[in-house]
Amino acid sequence: MPSVIALFVFLLSIACALAGSVVHYPLNESSGNVANDVSGNALHAYTTNAAPGWRPSQGMIGGAVEFAPATSGDVSQMFYGAASSTPGHPFSLSAWIKTTSSAANNKCVVFFGDGTAASSYYTLNVSSAQKVQANARNATLVSAEFGTVINDGNWHHIVGVYAGTGTRNLFVDGVWRTTNTNSVPLANRNRFGIGALTRGVPADPFTGWIDDVGLWNESLSTNKVALLNGLGRMAQVALSDPGVDAVLGVFNAQSGSVGAGPYSWTYATGLSGGIGAMGTNNGRPFIVLTSDGRGVSGQRRAGVSVSLVSPVNHAEFNIGAPIPIEATITTNFAALQRVDFYTDDN
Repeated sequence: MPSVIALFVFLLSIACALAGSVVHYPLNESSGNVANDVSGNALHAYTTNAAPGWRPSQGMIGGAVEFAPATSGDVSQMFYGAASSTPGHPFSLSAWIKTTSSAANNKCVVFFGDGTAASSYYTLNVSSAQKVQANARNATLVSAEFGTVINDGNWHHIVGVYAGTGTRNLFVDGVWRTTNTNSVPLANRNRFGIGALTRGVPADPFTGWIDDVGLWNESLSTNKVALLNGLGRMAQVALSDPGVDAVLGVFNAQSGSVGAGPYSWTYATGLSGGIGAMGTNNGRPFIVLTSDGRGVSGQRRAGVSVSLVSPVNHAEFNIGAPIPIEATITTNFAALQRVDFYTDDN
């Protein structure tokens, strides 16, 4: 086994960095006060809290952060850092959240805006009525709000797609929920925050768990949002994993197969449910991407799929002989953070 792990370490050392302009916080840390951005842009986020609520193996995908403010004004657990150089619309925000809070205050999940002003920002938010919102504010606050309460203690995937000054779409659990079309001039964006409204005077701390936070310089398509939710939920695929776009490519081509997580995904028809629906058919997971039942279906890969995760890379390798082991290792090797083994259940 040491020689196998050494091979994996070598392969990881030559794997390419994650591509694209996405900001990605997996929140897989186990200690310290830095949330690493693994997009390659090094826009790391920081907290002044001496003991952040790291939960290394209890997230939706890997680890997560648990936020437990002492009061409705306690923002001591928030993370914040410099925002990316997003030139303007379009852009998209996403996160996984889990909460049981019924606190009667707004609870900010993700902040993207002006860290020196009071009313210039975009947020993913849980309202005082426990409903998810995609907010925009440049003096006046407007919201795209999903009407169902979210504090059921389950993991939920939330996405805000900001296509322009007059269009913002909200997706919850892979499904489009609502659009707001009030006009809001482009807000200044010099700070990215997690777990509170990290404006000039921070407020609105989140209560609950947050995982796999992202920012894109694009309007995520309905199909990509559905895949981010479905692949994350059923195959623990992170938002910037190249497998997401590869699976979308298989669907668009209506042919081929590609690995993402422990499954090989192919084009499928005759699936049940609307866009964003997911389930299993004869033990095989599926994700619906059109209203007429087309999408993708997964089959567990033969042999073993090895997922290598580091602060800057996430690479997968499939080797032929089954290995009856699932393991996570920790090493002082700078590039390597986690190795996951997935075996063939068939």
